[in-house]
Amino acid sequence: MHLAVASIIASLVACRHDAGEPGPNVQSSDPAVRAVSPSRDVTPLLARLAYEAQHRTAVGLPAERVLDALDREKLRIIERKQFLGEVVHARYCLGGRTEAGLAIAACEYEDPVAAGAGKELMDRRFSAMSPWARRSVHGAIVLTIADPSGVAHDEIAAHAFEVFAAL
Repeated sequence: MHLAVASIIASLVACRHDAGEPGPNVQSSDPAVRAVSPSRDVTPLLARLAYEAQHRTAVGLPAERVLDALDREKLRIIERKQFLGEVVHARYCLGGRTEAGLAIAACEYEDPVAAGAGKELMDRRFSAMSPWARRSVHGAIVLTIADPSGVAHDEIAAHAFEVFAAL
């Protein structure tokens, strides 16, 4: 018994890793397993965001107009932010949170077909992240409303999509 306890303690001491030290590289033949070091240089991300903002497709309904319309209908977006559109194959994304904590994003696509494909991609890719999320396509825009906590807001979403469809 004492040998088993000593062995466990020795294993734990041997496995100790200080948070300030870099972890050992993972060696694996599986291409899905790789060591990832966090980047502290966000310059490429900022450059991509700037590129997307400067190379927006001329759409009849820009993201700002969608968010402005929601603001007028008591769905005020606080602290608007640009999101990386490339992640969802969009040309440009803008959104934020409502005062009630709902996440709202309007993503611009090259055309309605691309917007439909973008919505399908978002539905697949993000379904596990937010159990309650609703999306609607109008022209070349996808509007997403989500509550990260998973609480349903079907009435708010229905009203927002009604406003969105009327634009």
